Amino acid sequence: MVNTKKSLIFSALSLLLCCALLIGTTFAWFTDSVTNTGNKIQAGNLEIELQRLQADGSYTSVGEEPVFNYNLWEPGYSDAVVLKISNEGSLALKWNLRLKTASTKANKLGDVIDVYAKTSNGTAITEIPGSLAEAQADGYVRVGTLNELISDPDGAAYGVLYAAGNMPADGYSAAYAGIVLHMREDAGNEYMKQSVGGTFDIILNATQYTYEEDGFGDNGYDEDASLDFVTASNGKRLVSLLEGGNLVILDNDIVYDSTTVTDIDSLRARNMLYGTATLDLSGHKITFNSGEGNKNFALFNVLRKGNLTVKGNGTVDAYASTGGYCFDVSGTKVGSNVFPAVLTIESGTYIGTPSAVQVGAYGTAYIKGGFFDCRPAGNVDEDRYRYTLNCLGDPYKNGTAEIIVTGGTFVNFDPSNNAAEGAGTNFVAEGYKVISEDQSNGDVWYTVVPE
Repeated sequence: MVNTKKSLIFSALSLLLCCALLIGTTFAWFTDSVTNTGNKIQAGNLEIELQRLQADGSYTSVGEEPVFNYNLWEPGYSDAVVLKISNEGSLALKWNLRLKTASTKANKLGDVIDVYAKTSNGTAITEIPGSLAEAQADGYVRVGTLNELISDPDGAAYGVLYAAGNMPADGYSAAYAGIVLHMREDAGNEYMKQSVGGTFDIILNATQYTYEEDGFGDNGYDEDASLDFVTASNGKRLVSLLEGGNLVILDNDIVYDSTTVTDIDSLRARNMLYGTATLDLSGHKITFNSGEGNKNFALFNVLRKGNLTVKGNGTVDAYASTGGYCFDVSGTKVGSNVFPAVLTIESGTYIGTPSAVQVGAYGTAYIKGGFFDCRPAGNVDEDRYRYTLNCLGDPYKNGTAEIIVTGGTFVNFDPSNNAAEGAGTNFVAEGYKVISEDQSNGDVWYTVVPE
């Protein structure tokens, strides 16, 4: 019994000792970890700034002080300002500059204040013109009256700006606009003591532009961001955007050739406009590059109810060996109902083969500015310039086709005295005249100006 008790006691002590040893033992496990630090979610910022050029050449914020602030206007007086619109944020943006009064017009005085402008993308304008003559010599051109710009739904100026650290090779982050206001010398006593409706505001608007991509590689997610204009990069999309009633700004040259259209008929079917729209060439070119075909064609057909305004210092070149027009304008009549087509050209360069603009029945073309030239075509007689502006014969005779010219420069074509519809054809509006200038190559340039 004694031995058994001793064995049990020894066993119990051994068990306690083993438990104690187990409690003090550490087990080893294989382990691994990865730490990803510095994760960042930050929204890009949209920031645009409006500055004005000072006499010392520096640009400073416009602030709250009016850029036009003079109360002793008289016939012949001019005032000038140079503005800088810059993208100070991290996102691409589209912008426009609007003029606004309490009403949609700057009262009576706004009708006799002409606006001259010069714009530059990326390259700074470094001088403020000291007179209207100096401004014109420096490339400022008349863009309308103050009232016309205030009522223009497109705004006085507009464009696209990229962020300075994230832009395409041909992009820019700043745009410049020189503006001269000039009270006409012939403004009579009825304008004395008139104002532009108290004051007017210069409003700079900006919204997102389709440049940065979403997380799935799509840069079109913000294409519906509204600023009342869209951009077009290719011919396939251009007319559909115009047909949507937009202000469309080109951001690339557009070439119609054998890779984009199979023949002239398919081009005509594609580029038919029935709605109201504005096309800003924005320094780019629209061309037809095949040089082939078996009939005349037009790059753009403005048809029944179509109303197209074209502006911007770009080029529309309708060259083709068989003859081509930049624009063909023709309305229609159904029963007693007339559906007119209207084209308005404000600026740009237009090259026809041989017609820059042709107008048919129930069509009207308003030529307010621009530069017009022609190239030879195989199916046109030697005197190709006579058709630079052209109406179809019968509609012109019966008064349903009309071209009204109040501005522009024409190579070897006098819009007040030409042979387009017979000797002595006159497309120039009453109150305007033509001045001519001989060129060193033998050409004569005819320019339409107010009388």
